[in-house]
Amino acid sequence: PPRPKPAPVVEDSLPPVATRARGRSHRRTAAAGKRSPVRLWLGIILVAALLLGGYVVFSAISTGPPDPGDVDGPGDDPDGGGAPSGPDDGGDPGGVPAEPVFGREHVTVATGDAGELTIAVAWPIMETKLVCSDRVWLSAQADGVVVAEGIFEAGSEVELPDTARAVIRLGRARPTNIVINGVDLGAAGERDDARQVILIRE
Repeated sequence: PPRPKPAPVVEDSLPPVATRARGRSHRRTAAAGKRSPVRLWLGIILVAALLLGGYVVFSAISTGPPDPGDVDGPGDDPDGGGAPSGPDDGGDPGGVPAEPVFGREHVTVATGDAGELTIAVAWPIMETKLVCSDRVWLSAQADGVVVAEGIFEAGSEVELPDTARAVIRLGRARPTNIVINGVDLGAAGERDDARQVILIRE
């Protein structure tokens, strides 16, 4: 009898084993495609970390250690850390000198045989002001120099600079008040007559 012809071989047909292998290959490709964004972000983070570390190291090398001369010591701070002000400073611990206190206890008044009035003050300065409550003629000398002379109306104020000795001649003593360093010592006399006043800073 005649032999049956063999079935034609189709090139595209694969055995079951080859089909299963091709399916696994497709699944690996899909999984790899899913994992690729994660690997990309991990790479970006790693590069950023390396750049940041390099910048920190470069900054530390370029800056270098601090100069010992630039570090302020305890005595370099004017507001603190230095030695506190002592009694010789003439002020409080903050370094502000205290203002002198002027009081009548530092004033000595004496009347001479000729009627002249001598006022001695134990103050570091002696700034004098003559206040006229009525019309007065006067002449004032400070350390031998005439600083004021003439007739002054009521309400006039004659100021003398800081001096060690002043000689004042008054045509009228009662309407002339003597003020030294802001302390009013009263009228130059009780009577309305001429008088000489000597001011001395001790």
